[in-house]
Amino acid sequence: MDMACQTDPGCYRMSRAVLSVSCRTLLAACKQLGLDTAALMEQAGCDAQSIDDPDGRIPPEQVFALWDAAYRASGDAHLAISVARTVPPGAYRVLDYLVQSAPTVGDACAKLSQYFSWVDPSVRLPVVEADGLIGLGIEVQAPAHAVPLRALEFSFVTCSERLRLMLSGGFAVARVDWAGAGRPEEVRPLADALGCSVVQGASGNRLLVTQKVWNQATTSADVALHQLLDRHAQVVLLSARDAPVLQEQTRRILLQGGPTLNIAEVSKKLGLSVRTLQRRLKLEGSSFAQLVDEVRAELAQALVRDRKTALAEVAILLGFSDQSSFTRSFKRWTGQPPHAYRAQS
Repeated sequence: MDMACQTDPGCYRMSRAVLSVSCRTLLAACKQLGLDTAALMEQAGCDAQSIDDPDGRIPPEQVFALWDAAYRASGDAHLAISVARTVPPGAYRVLDYLVQSAPTVGDACAKLSQYFSWVDPSVRLPVVEADGLIGLGIEVQAPAHAVPLRALEFSFVTCSERLRLMLSGGFAVARVDWAGAGRPEEVRPLADALGCSVVQGASGNRLLVTQKVWNQATTSADVALHQLLDRHAQVVLLSARDAPVLQEQTRRILLQGGPTLNIAEVSKKLGLSVRTLQRRLKLEGSSFAQLVDEVRAELAQALVRDRKTALAEVAILLGFSDQSSFTRSFKRWTGQPPHAYRAQS
């Protein structure tokens, strides 16, 4: 359901990282197709550890690059539909379970709309109405016609698959509206996947159902669990809004590769230019130099506690020109020189 991977390169790119679910599912699908997933990650500059982490978040530029590489490698213009059908239940954690426990289709969609920014902060899924029908829209900070068809394919097929599992009689989509335009054969796979017509050149991008379907009771309803998960989702959303995402991504790379990595090397791994990395870290209230210093401090204390590593070697490993410089920095970090810290530890 996350969409950073689905917007055109010229469209608005969100400044916050995207939940790793779609990337993880995409790679699993590509593996089934026999594609070289390691090569795809390398092309996109992705961090496998972040992708495998259920709570991991990926810079939007890397998400887009990974999907773009997968489309090229697979040669399938409608890859998003296949991937959407393989997203496992529970992949979206609390949001998945909140939606599943909703009493009606409308309640499920309303909660998905309310908390979707936890998945992708750049995208809104508002509840919309059109021509007596009701459903979910897709809105980004770009003109509606700039949202490509593959955005609808992934998002709407994922939603449809989720809702279908919650209903005894299946989930009937009345219509899909796409603000873009293409050849009739381009929209046919989406129409076939959802069993409905796709209207091109519409005023917005929408998945629409009848009022009867919207009010339909789900078979997985659990009112008490739904209320509990709703409160939990509020906390999760607030935490995600406050999380310094790029700082954590940068710290992880520095911890893995060592604090001797320079900003050009780190920005390349993040799929960003040096200037963009500097600007976005500043927006999060940090800087590259500050993060290097923090990582050095963290690694230094761990290495000094390890008595098998000579203090002179620790200084070299952390990129200090001499041991006296390392000693001064270590004293600033801990209030003690390295030998005293080691003795105390």
